[in-house]
Amino acid sequence: MKMSTPFWLYWLDIALAHMQEALRCRGDAARVQAAGGQYGEALIGETRASMVAAVASAACIESFAKTVAIRAGGDSAFRGKAARAVLDVLTTAFAIERAVLEKRLRQLFDDRNSAIHSGETSSASAPHPLGVETGRANAYFTVERAAGAIGLAADLLEECVARAVGGDEPSPAAGLMRARASDVDVRVAQIRECVLQIQGRAGVTGGADSQ
Repeated sequence: MKMSTPFWLYWLDIALAHMQEALRCRGDAARVQAAGGQYGEALIGETRASMVAAVASAACIESFAKTVAIRAGGDSAFRGKAARAVLDVLTTAFAIERAVLEKRLRQLFDDRNSAIHSGETSSASAPHPLGVETGRANAYFTVERAAGAIGLAADLLEECVARAVGGDEPSPAAGLMRARASDVDVRVAQIRECVLQIQGRAGVTGGADSQ
């Protein structure tokens, strides 16, 4: 018996859960601030959750692209930079305009790299969306950042799944993903709807322009 693990879908679930956690922490911080208390710990919680959401969103798309590459004959494209490999694989497989996709991926992987590769430094404070001054990293990794990252990932997945399921003449790679996409298209749509609802509660929208 053979079984497979959809890591890319798991990563999207992880991103969604941490976006929800970031939103919860933002609400806690706002309530404590309104009561005149110390809200720093809640803002740190928002930062941590937003970092994970950003990293998980990029991991989702990288895992999805690698899955496409493997089904098309191998993942040799992933021996170089992940962002470039993802761009090449998804552009070829799903006929997405390269310039548009490159912009979307750059935002995802820039956020991922900022979370993973940044060292601890001292810098001037920065304004946080809550209306307070805080550390630059805390002002960067926020609910808005998490919303943008997961919105980009979910939009891209939904587009690829739709092209694989409904395309009249999919590429060989997209055609190989057709059966798998048919299995998960409802789940991807459900996650995208959940993302939209959370973004509405947070008062933000997904995509690079929202950040």
